[in-house]
Amino acid sequence: MEEKQKNAISNDKIKSNKNPNVPNLRFPEFKEGWVKFKLKDYFVFKNGLNKEKDAFGQGVKIINYMDVNKKRYLYSNNIKGLVKLSKHEENSFQVMYGDLFFTRTSETSEEIGLTAVLLDNPSLMVFSGFLLRARPNNRCLLLPEFCSYAFSNNRIRYEIIKKSSITTRALTSGSLLNEVINYHPIDKEQMKIAKLFFTLDQRIEAQSKIIKEYKSLKNAITNQLIFNNKKMYKHICLKNFATLKNGYAFKSESYTDNGDFNIITIANVQGNKYIDTTQCNKINKIPNDIQPHQILKNNDILISLTGNVGRVSLVNTSNCLLNQRVGVLNFINEKFKKYIYQVISNKKFETTMILCGQGAAQKNIGNDDIESFLIPLSDNLEYINKIVNLLDNLDKKIAIEEHIINDYLSQKKYMLCNMFI
Repeated sequence: MEEKQKNAISNDKIKSNKNPNVPNLRFPEFKEGWVKFKLKDYFVFKNGLNKEKDAFGQGVKIINYMDVNKKRYLYSNNIKGLVKLSKHEENSFQVMYGDLFFTRTSETSEEIGLTAVLLDNPSLMVFSGFLLRARPNNRCLLLPEFCSYAFSNNRIRYEIIKKSSITTRALTSGSLLNEVINYHPIDKEQMKIAKLFFTLDQRIEAQSKIIKEYKSLKNAITNQLIFNNKKMYKHICLKNFATLKNGYAFKSESYTDNGDFNIITIANVQGNKYIDTTQCNKINKIPNDIQPHQILKNNDILISLTGNVGRVSLVNTSNCLLNQRVGVLNFINEKFKKYIYQVISNKKFETTMILCGQGAAQKNIGNDDIESFLIPLSDNLEYINKIVNLLDNLDKKIAIEEHIINDYLSQKKYMLCNMFI
């Protein structure tokens, strides 16, 4: 009875709209306009629990920032964090089915206002101080399954970021989110939209596992054929094959939105086979004092030297310039270039570089760390080429699977932009 009454209220509100709001993309059986509301109409906000570091690791389950950052739907059996609580804290910060969580604070504005909804009712679980809980009130006409996706579209994300304060850290609050405007359809349309996105997320998750398994397979084969192979009885320093060259210190005031040249930074070297140029800073003109190796060529091997050190990626696009704290290998003889890439793109190289890293705030590695890395080698060049071909074929298979997941992600992005107002 309560559900019928809720639907009736929702339908009455929609029928009262003289100028109905509708999204660009919609299931054809639905014609009604969507209801406009402010978050304060449907939700009550509360900040999460702040505890000292030594309180974590045992006790009661706690939903943390990374849980909300990674998933749109939360289930108590997937929450791993634990925290010691007083009885008062248990009562004050307990969560329940249908609670919606927003990331409240982060180093970047792009990571605040991310949302996830709890879809089961744990006996006792709380939420951390990096999160805001939005608890539906008795007037709320939103299905929990619909909520997380409804608050993930670009317009809502932009409005949350715009209303948030940005100083040394990005920060949002319940009082700011109270005024955020959103729209919703009747229950049936909400559920159909939620099911569509849930199915798409399941496919994305399954595809991610496929890619992870292929990468694990490649890593195991590389270890077996290169690092644990008696035929690779020689161990020669990388500097005998190539020297590491550093990038150029570009000035941020020279950056432009529509420049002809991409500036490749450590953020673009993620350890995937090829660099990611989608978020590059750009410039219009190459500096007069730039060195030849800093104008990147196709198949140049890049290595991150700061932060997440030891990540290796290849260049596969033109008009790219090398920024400082990214290194490029300058080969003495390119006969072993493909083999060297397969050796140092293995986890063993990255792990070694992390151990070499210096610095408290963030790790840094230098030319000597990289050039002294030992490359296993055999005198049998034909055997080495067979290994390279095998690993290169695995890279091609991984690239195909990554293309599939990128299509899914593009689909989801398009639908988030067009299936919500």
